[in-house]
Amino acid sequence: MFNFIKTETELRLQPEQPDLRGNTAADPRAEMVKGALLEILDEMDDKNFDRFKFYLRDDRLSDEYVIAKSKLKKASRCETVDLMVEVFTLEHVAGVASDILQMIKRNDLAMKLEEKGQSEEED
Repeated sequence: MFNFIKTETELRLQPEQPDLRGNTAADPRAEMVKGALLEILDEMDDKNFDRFKFYLRDDRLSDEYVIAKSKLKKASRCETVDLMVEVFTLEHVAGVASDILQMIKRNDLAMKLEEKGQSEEED
């Protein structure tokens, strides 16, 4: 299911990504991705949001790409989006979110996220 994870060697071979933590102005794509993710998380009730955060710390993602439970425990929706982008990068964060949405049976939101991604690519 989580086939987007790259090996350590593949990560070393990739060109360095700009550090977008706290500076979304560096890449206009960051604002669009974060906004789309936040809209999706805002549509969830608290129970589904807690389940979503549970899967973000699932070690099946790989120890390297898991968000620590302590960081997620009291994280707001905005803080969760920032943590996701920081850990999974802009390239993979939408795929991670979509996989988790499907795991928590929110296929409607997974489809909505995919549609947002497609409409942003067309712009």
